[in-house]
Amino acid sequence: MMKGWTPLHNAARWGHSEAIECLLSTGKCDPLAKDNQGKTPLQLAKEAKQRGGTTTLPIFKKFGDIKSSHPIDSYVNVLLVGNPGAGKSTLSNVINETATGSIVLGSFRNVGGVVPCTAGIIPYKLQHRTLGNIILHDFAGHSEYYSSHSAVIENLLQGSGGVFLIVVNILEKEPVKQLHQWLTVVRNEAQKALNQCHVILIVSHVDETFTNPFERRRKKEGLKEIIVRERCDSIFLDCRKLGGSGVDSFFNKLSSACGSIRSTSGRNLSLYCHMMYGLLEERKENILTLSDVTFATEDNNDYNLSDKREDVLDALDSLHSTGLISVLKSEDKVWVVVNKGILLTEVNGILFAPETFKERVDIASNTGIVSVSRLTRLFPKYDPDMLICFLKNMELCQQMNDPSFLRMTNLHQLAVEEEEEGGTERRGEMLLFFPCLLSTDRPDEMTSQVYQFGWCLQCTSKHHFFPPRYFHVLSLRLAYKMAIPQEDDKLNRYCKFWKNGFYWSNGHGVGSLVEIVDESHNLSLLGGRDIKEVIEIKANVFNTDVTTIKL
Repeated sequence: MMKGWTPLHNAARWGHSEAIECLLSTGKCDPLAKDNQGKTPLQLAKEAKQRGGTTTLPIFKKFGDIKSSHPIDSYVNVLLVGNPGAGKSTLSNVINETATGSIVLGSFRNVGGVVPCTAGIIPYKLQHRTLGNIILHDFAGHSEYYSSHSAVIENLLQGSGGVFLIVVNILEKEPVKQLHQWLTVVRNEAQKALNQCHVILIVSHVDETFTNPFERRRKKEGLKEIIVRERCDSIFLDCRKLGGSGVDSFFNKLSSACGSIRSTSGRNLSLYCHMMYGLLEERKENILTLSDVTFATEDNNDYNLSDKREDVLDALDSLHSTGLISVLKSEDKVWVVVNKGILLTEVNGILFAPETFKERVDIASNTGIVSVSRLTRLFPKYDPDMLICFLKNMELCQQMNDPSFLRMTNLHQLAVEEEEEGGTERRGEMLLFFPCLLSTDRPDEMTSQVYQFGWCLQCTSKHHFFPPRYFHVLSLRLAYKMAIPQEDDKLNRYCKFWKNGFYWSNGHGVGSLVEIVDESHNLSLLGGRDIKEVIEIKANVFNTDVTTIKL
């Protein structure tokens, strides 16, 4: 018997059908238990069939509902965040370059080939000799990406935990403020994940010489105070070295965190789900329709999967719930995104790129309004219906089905002005509204408005703030709640939007304003005249179910 083989391994290797059925019927034999070479009984049964031996795969299919205690995918998401220039991409290169080589040999060698500005997110799928299987996501640190980054992180952590690496440059003027900023984002997303997340703080550039020793000590003490209070792992190092005591300690901490995540990720899925995931992983296409998947199950005898639509959908929905894939549903269409990281990276990196980036495409000017035709031209290889569904599911945009709503906002006037200045918007075509692409300042006429009532949501700590995504999701939902036609089936609320607030008024002269103020520490609601309606609006604002945001 081979080393590490279970009785089920032996029965599968030699095609003993009765023995396989007997062992599986006990419910105590895992068909996905690995031997010393990493092979499972299911893999051995598949290999036996390929050699022309007895076909035992239908027996495994018969017990497809068996729950496996083994992770369906051993890759752990490692999310690298921090401000521009903190050293994220350099640290990313260190992790990449030590994936197969020795860390010790690189102790005194500087890492090279670092791209100074990351566009969006760069994912690396690594089989690391120290960390195991990981997907390293290098997030751009520019503020233009903050809102979309939060949406991407939430999507990546769906159904599983992850490891956050927060890089802070100790040479920065206010490293403590930067750390608070990223901790707010990370904690907000981590608490929404179904499984535990780990946070490791990397304080970079510690090798640099300070002209003022007191300044260095003050910064280190300030950072250490936060580390103790937040109870997160930390390491002070020079990110540019491929080895050394600091890097060794960093890899030990990261390896431990990855092992903890890996041990609890993707458990209790049925054998059928494991087989479906194996089939999807073997496909060359990253985005499939439901028909594509159904056809693949009919055409692939290696897994002997059911080709019934309801069985296929059940398995896909289970995989979606773990975050391994994305299943997008829109009316009568269903798409399966096998590796959602690829789609997230490409769309996020281009659509929300800062003005100084070569990837920048001025798709929305400063209005936040994007035509579907422009979106299609920007991403020609993607089905536009699928792409819109993907973006809407992440609550990055909303489809503007009613043209009368746009005409009741200042966005319509902004779009008209853009068209008159040589824009390419075509009247009458389908439009999308992206709050995070809206960059206009508060309209001057808002300062002359008179309000009689007001409420304020205030962060209790001076270091806490409302993340950009909170306001973007809030404005997206409330804008459309206010746009619903009244009893007379007419839109009578006029809206104005700007980058950190919006205002609407009804036909009776009641105006209300919602705005993020005081460096994102306060959310204010102001209203006038009709106290009854203003109180109703207050309830809508403060009780809106923004499930993507937890404060």
